[in-house]
Amino acid sequence: MDELLEKDSNIYCFSIYGRYFSGKSCLLKQLGYYIKNKGYDILEYRGRYLNTQSIINYVNTSANNKFAIIIDNASFYYEEIERIFTKNIGDKKLVILTASRTYYHQKRKYYLEGNCYCDYKQKDGFSRDDSIIVRDKLKAKNHLSYMASLREDAQPNEIYKQKSMANLIASLTYGNVFKRNKNKLNITFKSFSDLEKQLLIELAIFDTADIEIYPRELFTERYGKRISLDEDVTRNMAKIVDYVRMDENGLSLRNAIIEKYILISNKKELGDRIIDILRYVSRYVSERRNDIWYIIFQCLLKEDILENRLKLKKNDIKRIYFSVKKEYEAISYYWLQLGLYEQKVNDFVASYNYLEMSASIRPNSYKIQHALARNYLRHANYVMDYNEAKELFAEGEARMKNLIESKEFYKEKAKPFSINSYILEKIRYIQKFNIDPDKKELTYMNNAINMVSDADPYKEKMCYAFYVLLEEKNKLGILDMSMDGPYVKYIGRKNELTESDLEYESIVEDM
Repeated sequence: MDELLEKDSNIYCFSIYGRYFSGKSCLLKQLGYYIKNKGYDILEYRGRYLNTQSIINYVNTSANNKFAIIIDNASFYYEEIERIFTKNIGDKKLVILTASRTYYHQKRKYYLEGNCYCDYKQKDGFSRDDSIIVRDKLKAKNHLSYMASLREDAQPNEIYKQKSMANLIASLTYGNVFKRNKNKLNITFKSFSDLEKQLLIELAIFDTADIEIYPRELFTERYGKRISLDEDVTRNMAKIVDYVRMDENGLSLRNAIIEKYILISNKKELGDRIIDILRYVSRYVSERRNDIWYIIFQCLLKEDILENRLKLKKNDIKRIYFSVKKEYEAISYYWLQLGLYEQKVNDFVASYNYLEMSASIRPNSYKIQHALARNYLRHANYVMDYNEAKELFAEGEARMKNLIESKEFYKEKAKPFSINSYILEKIRYIQKFNIDPDKKELTYMNNAINMVSDADPYKEKMCYAFYVLLEEKNKLGILDMSMDGPYVKYIGRKNELTESDLEYESIVEDM
């Protein structure tokens, strides 16, 4: 943090990221307190829409010279934060302290890169030595719970087995009973009313989709006084308040154990609950208004989240998309996700049509242009006829090169994602149709790879795949094989490409 403040700038951003319950929000507040003692005026964002101009106006009109703003769950506001770096605040200093969950931080941090910015990963695991320290702290505070009955030398090992602070908190709170006895959860869940069950399912969906909070106003509108979250309510059965936290911002589940149980035991209802929420919030969602409602819409409609996080089947995902078409047909992100879904199931013609619908709403969107280019490349690698593939690939290649060679600022920042997709699809294309690439093509590919920073998480895969291709084609001569080059590590190894070597992560979030 101090190293960041020593840099030659007057606007800084320090981002903490990590898993749920990793302590990132606590660390964020500690940093705020630390920097307050350095004479900074501390602001904290707790709204539904980040108005950057209001922040700049406050800084410019205040008598103070040093400011810090704390933004929790900040990854969805990285684009707005990037704009702050372009503002003029004279000789004053502004520090932006943020915390975010890992998934969306990694997807959107490109907005911040290139500015006076650094990030820090807050780990939530602990070593065996850490486990002894945690045991001693818990023992001193009489919070060992069920672990108090274990032998003293077994307690640290039990803590270490929890793997994360979230698991440890849940185990201490519920005496590890739910891990040992699923009937306990079944009985508890069945004791709730239908509305309470519905709310718990929605909260589990929100948490799994990395939506930090279920807004209080959404709870009030949907459930009103029909569900009581009063801590003083007494009943002869489990209370929903035992499993739900609520603060001034909204609601969330208290622990990860019940979340996992809810998702597994109510799998058939997930699609209906998502459709219901998407329809309900649609009245608040508008194109490019990046507020809490757009964030909910974006997270619940994201194909990657629906398939890989919520484990929905492809037919269920498609049903969700078409069930909310009427509500979102004017929003570019809806058509983009529908296009990406069709691309995932290899219906490239349908994907093209939906992506063009998205582009008609936002013609300058980098991500939409990228998705269209990639659709041509993937379509080419799907068909079996070489003449058809050649025509498709040429169109996709031209579009992707246009993005790679662009000098526009927003495309420049996302360029590594286009390079990654292009290189891996090009290698797949060459191998599938046994093409003998000429030196000009390979030099272009090599130069494109060299444009990507060595710190980029995808560069290693590209370098490996490219080296294997050149070795197969006996054209390693175009590479820099110096001892500090990226390819020397592969010399003498038996290099074979698998299909997974030619796969890539979902590209950056919406631009």
